[in-house]
Amino acid sequence: MVSFAQPSFWQIKYLVNSLSKKNQKTSLTELHNLIAAFGYDAQVFYLRVLLESVPTTQQAGGKGSTQLLVLSSELKDMENEEQFGQVLCQAIADYKESITEEFLQTLCKAGMIDWQRGCEDLGGHL
Repeated sequence: MVSFAQPSFWQIKYLVNSLSKKNQKTSLTELHNLIAAFGYDAQVFYLRVLLESVPTTQQAGGKGSTQLLVLSSELKDMENEEQFGQVLCQAIADYKESITEEFLQTLCKAGMIDWQRGCEDLGGHL
């Protein structure tokens, strides 16, 4: 069986890595269309790429503020979704060994999400 999702994941990564103030609106529209078309796995991958892009670009001369703003916005939008905890846990699963409570608090602050609810959602998954 051939997977047609792989090119869409490349596109998600490309769009996130090239996010800027100029292309933010059109890129987010395309990203949301890809997530709608490819579902849960695309949403997890999107969050994972956003999480990966923020620290590396923030260290490289202050770039990445657009990615940080998008991450904050996306986390806030997803906070009330039923599978929020699962999506977030899967997105950060590769970093499980380096995740601390402080990291999770910072992530929740960046996304302006309720820390207590986040802990409840994440508690059983990490």
